[in-house]
Amino acid sequence: MNDIIIPQPLQIVVDDLGWFCGDDDRENGGASRSGMPRRHCYKDYEAMNMLGEALDQKVFCAFCLGEWDPDNRLKKLHHISKYGDDWDNARFYDKEEVKKCVDVINNSPYIDFGLHGIGHGYYSEDNIKPDTSDYYIVKPGKVKEMVDEKYIRSILDSFFELMEYHGIKKEVTSFVPPSGAYRFFELSRLLAEYGIKYVSTPMRNAKCENMERPDAFLIENGIITTDREKDLLAWDQHSADYTELPFKANTYGSHWPNWLHEDPDRNTFVIKSAIKYFYRCAEHPETIISRDMKFASTQTAFWKYAKVTENEKGETVIDISNVPRLESMNDVFYVNSRFPLTRAEGGKLTEYDRKKQFITYEIEPATDKIILS
Repeated sequence: MNDIIIPQPLQIVVDDLGWFCGDDDRENGGASRSGMPRRHCYKDYEAMNMLGEALDQKVFCAFCLGEWDPDNRLKKLHHISKYGDDWDNARFYDKEEVKKCVDVINNSPYIDFGLHGIGHGYYSEDNIKPDTSDYYIVKPGKVKEMVDEKYIRSILDSFFELMEYHGIKKEVTSFVPPSGAYRFFELSRLLAEYGIKYVSTPMRNAKCENMERPDAFLIENGIITTDREKDLLAWDQHSADYTELPFKANTYGSHWPNWLHEDPDRNTFVIKSAIKYFYRCAEHPETIISRDMKFASTQTAFWKYAKVTENEKGETVIDISNVPRLESMNDVFYVNSRFPLTRAEGGKLTEYDRKKQFITYEIEPATDKIILS
């Protein structure tokens, strides 16, 4: 490494929380669900809390809430499942189990309750892959088109209504597009109206028209969208061993089963393995464990747009004049240094953390140029 670098933020993003029935039903024309070969329970949320607490990170958990329907109110959304007007979730709804899940979620400062969808699909005759997304349909040639705006609003309204009904006291500010089906500057316009500030998605898969494909960071309709590289585990891999996973520097994309065991009483074995893995990653100078999506979005912007050089005195100069600034970003960023720093001209320098081979410093800039020594 160079003596001083701006590390990438290692933020965990988890898709497909919220399901109770885990079985992948696509062979029968239904939803992929979580892909877990058992029913989900409150212990699966305790696992996410355990992970976040160990890393001191709000784990971004993207929820599908279709199976939280207590009285078939979602029947009005004709396209959320293969059942159409015959939707009947009420007969499977377990009030006591739902309450246990809500209690864990509400009492956890480490579960960042995010938006994914209702049923993770749009079931209609003109959609050749109905299990793909609530918001997009797939036509021949893999062309993805956004569904009717009015219908999308009904999906979003229903998501927040179900949260309110169950007393989930979380602010929803982040979104993961189901299956990565997304077009820049399109759905984000609606998401912004519902309070979404951050999107995490594989930028390589999103539709990109009349613009260069973004790299790592994009501001669209006031929302910060950050890249999600290829997940290290298969979406439905459960009972995972994290021992041999390769180093990861930035967004750690995943799906709910990746953190769970087939026996929910043994979820802790998976989480303990994952914690050791992230502790190892944290010792690498190119990364820093993120605290939440705001932290991750801010640090990604500085990592991408700040320019690190050296002046004639051998001091490190960080030019941040090209770094975008939004209210949804923090006022500080972080550097990793091989040697102790004592001065930051143009900003406030605070020691943040110490690792075996480097020290992490928090920098609060006062100007567009910071000189470190």
